[in-house]
Amino acid sequence: MKIIKNGKILDQQGNLVQKDIQIENGFITKISENIENPNAKIIDAEGKFISPGFIDVHVHLREPGGEHKETIATGSMAAAKGGYTTICPMPNTNPVPDRAERFDDLLKRIQKSAVIKIRPYGAITEDSKGAKLTDFQTLKEKGAVGFTDDGVGIQEAGVMYEAMQESTKVNLPIVAHCEDNSLILGGCIHDGKKAKELGLKGIPSVCESVHIARDILLAEAAGAHYHVCHVSTKESVRVIADGKKAGIRVTAEVSPHHLVLTEDDIPNADTNYKMNPPLRAKEDQLALIKGLE
Repeated sequence: MKIIKNGKILDQQGNLVQKDIQIENGFITKISENIENPNAKIIDAEGKFISPGFIDVHVHLREPGGEHKETIATGSMAAAKGGYTTICPMPNTNPVPDRAERFDDLLKRIQKSAVIKIRPYGAITEDSKGAKLTDFQTLKEKGAVGFTDDGVGIQEAGVMYEAMQESTKVNLPIVAHCEDNSLILGGCIHDGKKAKELGLKGIPSVCESVHIARDILLAEAAGAHYHVCHVSTKESVRVIADGKKAGIRVTAEVSPHHLVLTEDDIPNADTNYKMNPPLRAKEDQLALIKGLE
């Protein structure tokens, strides 16, 4: 038995309170103001916050095929160090986990190397090429928690609509990187004042938001659960909010760097600040923060 003492937790009313936590055989059996047991191992959490393990639904482990960037072992250890006990890796690997044998190989790698729970996504289309759909039922049976082509936006509305219809049949979400390739216009930075200052081609905000608006309407028609990755613009926040108000099953996420940084923070032409989606304008940052409320 273990007792975590003097730590602070959030109670059911959302208040930060000091409580002791009793753990037996790996399970929490009691939460109270003062728990005493002479046979228990005491863990002093003075000055610390206690929470359930965090879950990150958008990570990149790169294995197989990109181990020079990350591996299942290093990624899961980093997650554990940060308090994450479950992570969901994107299928931007080589090969893509788009069929049974590839997904099985990924699961074997996870079983061998992971130090936390890893629940992978399956690809929406074969090799994430945006054309032929994968077998959603088979991938679900293998353990996929949803379907995404990760950093490749589904360009054809018909393909996305069919994917949403299939995802509804297996009751799993479509997770989308939203980017209309015809609107990228060769850009490498947000289409704003920094792009003009540096003389670089910019990526307009509508490149993202127009895809989200399209997909929300498709999700409504298909009855699908649609999840938007790394929202970055005020227009995207607006159309997502409108979708929620209309009762459409749309959820979304935002990356920490889009909450704390803007194009104004880019020092000269430092490519360490190059990312996708790019750092946006101050008004976008404020809309993202407002959207979390």
